[in-house]
Amino acid sequence: METLRNKKTLAVLAVAVAAAVAGMAAWIIEGVTPESDMGLASSAPWGSSMALFITFIGLATGSSLVGACSVLLNLPELRRVCGLSCAAGLAASIGGVFYIMSDLGNFPNIMSMLTGFNVRSLLSWDMIALPLFMVADAVFLLALRFGRALRGPAAFVIAASLFLLFVDAWIFEFTTSREAWASSVMLPWFIVSAVSSGLALTMILAALCGQRPETDAWALGAMAALAGLDAFFAVTEVALGFYHGAGAELTISQALVFGNMAGLFWFEVAASIAAIILALTARRSCLRNDGEGRGRNTTIAAGALIVLAVCAKRLYFIESGFAVPLAPEPSTEGMMAAASAANAATGITATSTLLALGGIGIFVALFVIARALAPTGTDQTTTKENA
Repeated sequence: METLRNKKTLAVLAVAVAAAVAGMAAWIIEGVTPESDMGLASSAPWGSSMALFITFIGLATGSSLVGACSVLLNLPELRRVCGLSCAAGLAASIGGVFYIMSDLGNFPNIMSMLTGFNVRSLLSWDMIALPLFMVADAVFLLALRFGRALRGPAAFVIAASLFLLFVDAWIFEFTTSREAWASSVMLPWFIVSAVSSGLALTMILAALCGQRPETDAWALGAMAALAGLDAFFAVTEVALGFYHGAGAELTISQALVFGNMAGLFWFEVAASIAAIILALTARRSCLRNDGEGRGRNTTIAAGALIVLAVCAKRLYFIESGFAVPLAPEPSTEGMMAAASAANAATGITATSTLLALGGIGIFVALFVIARALAPTGTDQTTTKENA
């Protein structure tokens, strides 16, 4: 528990706990208020809480995949922070649970999800996949803490992470009433976004914790490549909508390029390009040994832009799904009305801001505690990682 004795760490923990408490208070008040500004009734579109849920699940699975793969593939630099990666994954997944519970709204809705379990529903499978992922991360951290073999737990983490990503991607892809989600690249796009944002989160946290990730040229190059691939998927989807030239796909592409969702889409594109440039700059500094401080700050900036780009994509992803429902010949007026309703559902309000801060507070607080309880990575020679 030596880490928790640091005054700066305690200050961060105190702020995170305060944000978490504020978010949970807002959720409780929202759940018992008949009329609210979040649209939590079943008839309302999914809003910002759902977008943040899939963002945090991507961060969780991506960072855990980075940590687990560093063990199985024996990537020395990332392997030094594999414990940090999986601790971030576990903390982010619990933050994601808070967002999905706030999206469900009142407590009867949450209980109905638990009591109405149906093996034929992908939502029910998500209720299996998410706890399984948390267990896998916990097993890995415990093995790291007590110096046990890590290859088995790492394989468990990879399997559980992919299972969760598969289920979440299929939930959206098989929702046939939403044209924007009927994409043949949904599953690989989910995986790429998760690993891209997860690696970025790992690099940010490692830098903030003094682990010097800016000295890992391979990870910096991978961060740039994944950010580029993620942006490529986004631009390709929009381009295909224009190529088809009619119907709901064209309407969605137009809304993303110069409509009510253009701000989020172009922010994602600009942030991704800037992140690629910064990551490659940091990689060049690493190869030339141009100075630790410069590379550290550039690495943090690149990682932050990647995470923000993925978050922007999740926001317009949810919004576009409700902007244009799948219909034989949707009218322009009907689509515009639906787009306005979806835009309002994902808009910024006092409650949505508190809920967003609450999930972030939960993540930060749990990460600080987990990092204090578990080693950072496998640089300890006593760890039996090859057993």
